[in-house]
Amino acid sequence: VCECSDFTAGTTCERCLDGYYGNALTGTPGDCQACPCPGRSSCAQIAGTGQVVCTNCPAGQTGVRCQICEDGYYGDPLGTSGTARPCERCTCSGNVDFNAVGVCDHFTGRCLKCLRHTAGDQCQRCKQGFYGDALNQTARQKCRPCNCNAAGTLRPVDECHPTTGNCWCLNHVTGRDCSHCEVGFFNLQPGIGCERCKCNPIGSLSMACHPVTGECVCRAGVEGGLCGSCHVGYFGFSSRGCIACNCDPMGSASMQCRSNGTCQCRQGFVGHKCNKCELNYFHNRATHQCEECPVCYGLVKKQVSIS
Repeated sequence: VCECSDFTAGTTCERCLDGYYGNALTGTPGDCQACPCPGRSSCAQIAGTGQVVCTNCPAGQTGVRCQICEDGYYGDPLGTSGTARPCERCTCSGNVDFNAVGVCDHFTGRCLKCLRHTAGDQCQRCKQGFYGDALNQTARQKCRPCNCNAAGTLRPVDECHPTTGNCWCLNHVTGRDCSHCEVGFFNLQPGIGCERCKCNPIGSLSMACHPVTGECVCRAGVEGGLCGSCHVGYFGFSSRGCIACNCDPMGSASMQCRSNGTCQCRQGFVGHKCNKCELNYFHNRATHQCEECPVCYGLVKKQVSIS
């Protein structure tokens, strides 16, 4: 076995050592030269062109001289643009497909192919028109669309807070997406907002009204969209509601009573509720009416009063 020199190896010194390249069979001291590769790693010389190509670049490096970072890595391993920087894995917050080509810039590390509606140099935030937590690795949907309500929004429907998703609402409009009126307001109108409820403060249980129609919630016996009057058959409009007239249906001319609660009686009936027969009238059980007493009773009555 030959004792090799000049960076050759093999039984007959017929090849170059690992980390060197050239033709060891020429027989001169300069046959084998050091590979121009990081850490003097192995290389190969292309027969046709004589170009030397590194064949065992460190992890994350590629190129003829291992001078650039491979896909998914960034840095400047040979310092071609200044200070040498080792190739590091690009930081894209888990929002890129590292099996794709060109996911980040080889020198700056800026992420170029953000997924899941994310954006930023590291895909660290939701892009315009979306909101959420782009860094949450457990969320099934990291960034959701703003979808602001067009009628209640002050700005375009795709503008919302990037984290909370709150849209920019018009006056007295609320909800994450500005879709409904605040309590005490109704009638959402595009470009204007909501108007204040007009509930009667005496007849309403609350100053809040229906968010669309504006109808108020009335006290007992009170009616009207704004709760401003008593129901038919009720009286005494007040902060306690209205009181039922309770007029007798047989003796009353109307189920609606007067403002003092007394009912309007039909002929022959008397009493606050028209539930009694007038003097000289009697209650007919068959007809449930108050009928006038016979003429003879009137004559007797007159005679008694004379005597």
